[in-house]
Amino acid sequence: MYEYPFTLKNDRTVDADRVTEDYAKRMGRGVKFTAQIMAPENLKDPNKILLMNLQNVRNVHGMGFRCNDLRNDLDTRDLEALSEIPPDADILESIEWDEPATQLIDSICAAKGVQLANATKILCQKRPRFFPMIDSRMQKYLEISGRASAFKIALSMIREECNRESNFETLSSLESKTYSREFIANSKIRLFDVIVWMSGGLT
Repeated sequence: MYEYPFTLKNDRTVDADRVTEDYAKRMGRGVKFTAQIMAPENLKDPNKILLMNLQNVRNVHGMGFRCNDLRNDLDTRDLEALSEIPPDADILESIEWDEPATQLIDSICAAKGVQLANATKILCQKRPRFFPMIDSRMQKYLEISGRASAFKIALSMIREECNRESNFETLSSLESKTYSREFIANSKIRLFDVIVWMSGGLT
């Protein structure tokens, strides 16, 4: 029995501690992505999507858009809902922020070159405890599409997965642990992202 078990949706249990250490050792760009979320220049402006946030998406297999063009596009869109979500809002503690979060996803996904994966990779940098990265592996794991309309379904499913058996306790225990390359998940939902990514989204 693992000290920090995480049970995936096919009832396969993995050692979350070892999986996260493997990620830290092998995924240097993912480690860099997470570190930049905690950068002072990002933290000092929590309600604005910065150019550095768009550029950082490259570190987690994102893009499909030009950073400067998207930054200009986002300036024309209604992103006020971001300020309605507290910087420390936690997806696993409340559903109160689901509506403004969904509005943000819809607004950002209306921009050229942005679908659900890129939108969540951008927004998780501003609200790291609330927005999961719903990339291709997470979409595969949850069996959802990559369209904005799948976001609400994803939130519900992710909450269910993170509260399965002892999963919440494991995520709570490891979210602040320091791994190789000084990787710290800094949130339960980022840790869940890592576990799903390392599982390959299952088959």
